[in-house]
Amino acid sequence: MPRRGSLEPAGILKRRYLEFVQLADTTTLRILEFFYNQSNVRVLYDAVRKLNMPSTSFWRRISTLKRKGITFTIDIDERKIGLSKISFFLYDVFLNRYEIPHSHWYNAYTVSSVPFGTHLVYYYPITYGYKFIKDEINKICKEEKTDYLMIDYSFTFSAKPSFTKYFDVERGRFNYFWKEWIDKIKEILEYRETVKEENPAIFINEYREKPEDWFDLLILKELQKDAFKSFKEISESIGIRTWKVKYHYDKHILAKGVIKGIRPKLIYTDITNAYTCIMILQIGEISGCKLSKLIDFLIRLPFILVVTLSSDLKILSLQIVIPYDELIGFFHFKKILKKYFKIILEFNYHYQYSSKRTIPFTNYNPYTGVWVKYPSELASFLEEKLAKGREPSAVR
Repeated sequence: MPRRGSLEPAGILKRRYLEFVQLADTTTLRILEFFYNQSNVRVLYDAVRKLNMPSTSFWRRISTLKRKGITFTIDIDERKIGLSKISFFLYDVFLNRYEIPHSHWYNAYTVSSVPFGTHLVYYYPITYGYKFIKDEINKICKEEKTDYLMIDYSFTFSAKPSFTKYFDVERGRFNYFWKEWIDKIKEILEYRETVKEENPAIFINEYREKPEDWFDLLILKELQKDAFKSFKEISESIGIRTWKVKYHYDKHILAKGVIKGIRPKLIYTDITNAYTCIMILQIGEISGCKLSKLIDFLIRLPFILVVTLSSDLKILSLQIVIPYDELIGFFHFKKILKKYFKIILEFNYHYQYSSKRTIPFTNYNPYTGVWVKYPSELASFLEEKLAKGREPSAVR
């Protein structure tokens, strides 16, 4: 059985949290909240004016955050780069990460302690169905004589915590207003609509079959590591010229709205002393307008990391990190959710692993313009050339 762990060693996360607490004055909180709340990356270029603060002060604080280990990543709309998400929870099964089917596509792997099982999350090309992944999962479960839960997620909503509203600078932690939050949930779900409203635009699937260009994926992978990476630094990393990086960034990535915003890579709850879990809810009959309001409220709470919604708008998944001393309030909060939704699965992390290939560009053949089922020899050849810092030439 693997050790209890997380995406990074606990010591690093604890240090990052402590550094955040030390830096958490009112101005820094405003900057972080601004980043979390942007849905258009172009707005970030005007961040200084929007925040009404001196440019030198803004960039000095960004530099301090980065120096203290709080890095920034990009928030990506996976559908606009031709990827979709699917998850499997295998009951009473432990898989080593090297035993995961089609591991070149998976993004996250979690072993649950209660109930015991393995949770897998895949990013797969939209142009391919997930039948071949499902077939492999069926084989594993047949051998283990168990069952699994499968959810096709089409919509992902990342946390937008209200730092200025909930974070207590003096105490160095978030305030948890459980009664206020419970009342808000009731208000949203018990509101009587006079006219039946259509599903909001955020619940409309607009898929692109493939990326505009495979270089886009390489650039995005570099920006995931550091959102403030310069074009020159990206150029040196992936082995193509600086002007070409800038061209692809402006004409493809920004123009298509692939990047939704910049996000601080910050665990804002001390997870060395927290309960981490995933809660999967069956929504039932609820209007699209109410669902939109509910999700917008949930992602602003300080203990919700990610909210994901299934393609049929029937399954809602909450990724939660809650301090142990707030569990009683959380149980009351969960009791209210159970009043309106059926909790079909809730499991807490025992071990979590995240693949470095968050964008599986190796599955895209740049010469045929299609996604392939397995990483091709051509993709491996391109990776080797990129590793040597040379720009791959066209195959004749």
